[in-house]
Amino acid sequence: MPKFSKQQFAVFTISELEDAIRGVINEALKFKRSVSKSGKQYFTKKELAQEIGFSVRQIDTLRSKGEIPWIKQGRRVLFRRVDIDAWLEKGLVGGVK
Repeated sequence: MPKFSKQQFAVFTISELEDAIRGVINEALKFKRSVSKSGKQYFTKKELAQEIGFSVRQIDTLRSKGEIPWIKQGRRVLFRRVDIDAWLEKGLVGGVK
């Protein structure tokens, strides 16, 4: 049986382990959300509605109220994936902290 010195082991409390696990889970969830089904980084309002399960009308209402981040490129209105992910994250309630 091999012998180990105390220097080869790290000691963590249950709370520290839970925090580390939460951190890893949150990072994994952020990564998963940042990779869209289509691989697109910018969406039209119709594409965004399909991607996040909202109606186009809901997207229009949120945009007109200034509640959802968007970009105007000439006459086109676009939504960036990273902005939408951050916006959705703000609404996170309960679950993993």
